[in-house]
Amino acid sequence: MKIWQAIFLTMTLCGTLQAHEASTSYLYWHSSMPQSLRLDLSLTDVMMHLSDAPPETLSWRVLQQQARQFGDRIAAGISVEMDSPCLLEARLHGLTEYVDERFSVWQLNWHCTGNGPLAPHPRLDYQLLYAQDTLHRAVLSVQSDSWPKSSRVTVLDPNTEPVTLASRWRWATTASLLMVIVLGTL
Repeated sequence: MKIWQAIFLTMTLCGTLQAHEASTSYLYWHSSMPQSLRLDLSLTDVMMHLSDAPPETLSWRVLQQQARQFGDRIAAGISVEMDSPCLLEARLHGLTEYVDERFSVWQLNWHCTGNGPLAPHPRLDYQLLYAQDTLHRAVLSVQSDSWPKSSRVTVLDPNTEPVTLASRWRWATTASLLMVIVLGTL
């Protein structure tokens, strides 16, 4: 009898552990648009974590009607900083689909004071949904077409420090400065 109790307990625990899948959002940054970021956030996360009164289904109409409220909550959970914190705005841009799940697409734009060609690289601090869902993760894709071309993918979790985004202006300035130094020594 004790073997059956152990099997039942094991099956119960395994079922409990699998009851909640980790949610994932996707962030895309490209050097051609250095002060903006695309965020793909699952409709399930929008309903469960960003809505005051979660509807049974989230339609495009409801998403549009509450876009400002959702955008404000997104902007509160993501910050960008250069020399000082930047002003971030999140706007609903559309819908997309990953495998079998629908996502809302948000365009995040920021404005920073004093961000010229010698400004530091922007730092992204993603904290969206971590307080509500400790299993939530964000996949950040960074693409740079400027010299040297580069791309990287980083998985962000609640313990991730702010991530530095490459800036094409910084690379261009550094390359120009190096060229002047090299030509000056010749």
